[in-house]
Amino acid sequence: MTSLFKRVWALVSKPTRLVGRDLEGNAFFEYPSVSEDPRRTKRMVEYRPASAKWDYIGGNKRLPVQWTQWLTHTRPDPPTLEELQADIQRRYRVQQSAQLLEEGYKAERAANMLIPEPASQTHPQEDAQLHAVESQPADSKVNGVQDPSGASKDASPKKARMLTPPTNPLPPPETKPWSPKVASRG
Repeated sequence: MTSLFKRVWALVSKPTRLVGRDLEGNAFFEYPSVSEDPRRTKRMVEYRPASAKWDYIGGNKRLPVQWTQWLTHTRPDPPTLEELQADIQRRYRVQQSAQLLEEGYKAERAANMLIPEPASQTHPQEDAQLHAVESQPADSKVNGVQDPSGASKDASPKKARMLTPPTNPLPPPETKPWSPKVASRG
């Protein structure tokens, strides 16, 4: 008898109120504060099918952001159904825009694959020498390079150009030694 009286008294003295529902049918409740601060109420969600609780906990499903904000007291007022529906429409528009952008990027990448690669940046004399060497018959070349004196060379002019280090007209920047200042404690 006393336990029944305690339960009835708890329901009367600490009323729970249904604040709202989301589009999935989950119910959100608010209990009066049990701490010294009356503004900090206890907020909770009751999942529509009880088995769906584990889908939300496991991360397979997510509560709407607006309700999550309300549950964590980031948002003072609960969201309305119209606000939740507008958010779904906004997400749909964002997904459509992202899909259009992705299709545009794919088309641009495909178009870039059809553009020929730019020619190597060499001097006109070197290009002429390389073209002349490549156009000679294979039996007059040794290692791919024709030597006018008849002696063979080991590297082509292109390889020789790669092996020589580039000259830098600017001197290297001077570095200055640095050490941290000692801080005195006191």
